[in-house]
Amino acid sequence: MTAENSTANESPALNTRVTYDYISPTAAFLVPARQLGNAVQFYFQYAIIGIGIFGTAANALVLYGLVAYHGRATK
Repeated sequence: MTAENSTANESPALNTRVTYDYISPTAAFLVPARQLGNAVQFYFQYAIIGIGIFGTAANALVLYGLVAYHGRATK
């Protein structure tokens, strides 16, 4: 009885066909479209950081102006 069930316990993954992607990670980095995407992503991240720093400085300047105006108005 164990001889009859020996094929029932085999994994179906052994019988599937394996497909290979012939673009290795290093070769995929050299694809021009991927290089452009990486460059856009790089500059976009630094643009967001720059906008954040500029916005923080602008808000600090506005708050300084409000505090300075309020300080002069109360004296």
